Amino acid sequence: MNHRNRTFFYALLFLALGAHFLHTGAGPAAWAVLVAQFLVYPQIAYWRARRSPQQAKAEMHNIVVDNLFGGLWAGLLGMPVWITFTLFIGNCINVVAFHGYPGLLRLVAAMGCGLLAGLAVYGGRPLHPDIDTATSLLCILALTLFLTMFAHTSYRRAMEQQKSNARLREQFEEIRLLQDQLREQAVRDPLTGLHNRRHLDATLAERMAHCGAQDLPLSLLMIDIDHFKRSNDTHGHAAGDAVLQALALLLQRHVRVQDLACRHGGEEFVLLLPDTPLAVAR
Repeated sequence: MNHRNRTFFYALLFLALGAHFLHTGAGPAAWAVLVAQFLVYPQIAYWRARRSPQQAKAEMHNIVVDNLFGGLWAGLLGMPVWITFTLFIGNCINVVAFHGYPGLLRLVAAMGCGLLAGLAVYGGRPLHPDIDTATSLLCILALTLFLTMFAHTSYRRAMEQQKSNARLREQFEEIRLLQDQLREQAVRDPLTGLHNRRHLDATLAERMAHCGAQDLPLSLLMIDIDHFKRSNDTHGHAAGDAVLQALALLLQRHVRVQDLACRHGGEEFVLLLPDTPLAVAR
């Protein structure tokens, strides 16, 4: 992302400073330095960061170099207002995007050092804050296009982040539903759909404590299917499963919301009936 932004912005700066060079009649050496700085340097910075084993750290160094060069050019040219402002704002946007407000201190320090070095080379000549109209307009255009591109990049990344968050929410919901299913399967008997003995063991003490604290009756019914083994031996296990499922369905139809129907094991079933006296349970 920085390679694209740097290449684009520096190309715009090349046009703006080129217009200034044309206006001031700069020589071939100055043009060569301009080409090296604003057309060649972005590629060198990218190549250096890509080759580094710590690419993010190398790119942070590149940003510091950008700031130094920005101050240096402002000083070398005698601090023309629009060029200095454009260099400062361009570097400011990049620094704050990667370092937040604390990055402004780095920006001021780096650009300040570059500016002092540039002014030292510039010498004791009078500063030239005023520039020609063409250069001013190109600086305004450079800033406008760069800020628009930077904003669009931020917009695109925000949209990608939004889509990524939506996918993560969907995945989280799928995982949550799967966990709910797994938890439900862990406490359900797969044949009858009733709660299993594990759930009864986990629930019984809690229900007893609650009814005891509220001084409410709690009834527990043990249900066993008579001659179940004979039915299995005579009619087969499929018929035996159908008998278990039929009894489970009967229990499910008639228990209340607060009751608990469980398959205890084999042909044994349990009904846990809170707030139910013994006579009602019978």
